[in-house]
Amino acid sequence: MNAFLTDVGGLIIQVAFGLFLFAILLRLLLQMLRGDFYNPLSQALVMFTNPVVRPLRRIIPGFFGIDLASVVALYGLKCLELFLLDLIGLKPPPLPIPLWALIELINLTLYVFIIALILRALLSWVMPYGGGHNPALSVLSSLTDPLLRPVRRWLPPMGGFDLSPVVAILFLIILQYALAHLVRNL
Repeated sequence: MNAFLTDVGGLIIQVAFGLFLFAILLRLLLQMLRGDFYNPLSQALVMFTNPVVRPLRRIIPGFFGIDLASVVALYGLKCLELFLLDLIGLKPPPLPIPLWALIELINLTLYVFIIALILRALLSWVMPYGGGHNPALSVLSSLTDPLLRPVRRWLPPMGGFDLSPVVAILFLIILQYALAHLVRNL
């Protein structure tokens, strides 16, 4: 029964921290990539993450368009999550917690971009002409356009097919492999 409670506790910690980390990461990425602040989804992210980010903003200023308060919140919460999981005996990190938190945040960022690219490609089949003023598509465009733009310059559409999402996803997966290889060699 004790192992069951440990697993359930670990699940609750991972889900609660995971959702909040995802929201803060999206907020940070949309700020860095100059996403539409007045989009309803952006507003929801800001309202959801303000209880943690706003107090930090009073202490930590931004730096060259990067919201350092969000970065500190992401890093601190990820370290706390890993510490709590280690404390209850689940998922002990193979590296020191501060380094492992950084690696997992980089990996999470790569996953966010991969999933955004997949969703955008799927939505382009369902709503091929932009879908009007869909707030979700606007957020996906804000996240993926900076990745797709250089690929599209290098690889133009072929016969009406845009292969740039496939190339961008492949590049992000290669980055994940490089990160995993780096971790194995530490």
